[in-house]
Amino acid sequence: MKRWKEFDYTGQWDGTGLAYRPVVNVILSNGPKSFPVVALIDSGCDCVMVNKDIAGVLGITSNPLRKMRVGGITGLRDDGFKSEIAVQPTSFKAFNADATFVPGLPFACLLGQKGFFDSFNVRFEKGKKKFYIQPVSL
Repeated sequence: MKRWKEFDYTGQWDGTGLAYRPVVNVILSNGPKSFPVVALIDSGCDCVMVNKDIAGVLGITSNPLRKMRVGGITGLRDDGFKSEIAVQPTSFKAFNADATFVPGLPFACLLGQKGFFDSFNVRFEKGKKKFYIQPVSL
């Protein structure tokens, strides 16, 4: 089994103070087009979600057959759409994800259960402000 890669929780201002979160740099790609973003590892998110504004940068347009209603813990609901992209976290190989593009997403990208947690084991040690990622062995 491959070794765990260690990351530091990153402090981000949340309007009330510093919040430490498990974020990683990733490159989102659609064919030859790619875009680097900071992504939040979110074990409560069902899939990889990307801010809808990034779809245009990647040359992705909304497909009426792939539209869907999306919502989150806040109860807000909006129209989003799915498209397959490649996601490459720093220091790891890219994986393909059926990403959901969502308007108004407060992060550039959320790395959720389908896609990210299917591809990587994740260990959180918030008290130490550390988290660890390891590719899943197949």
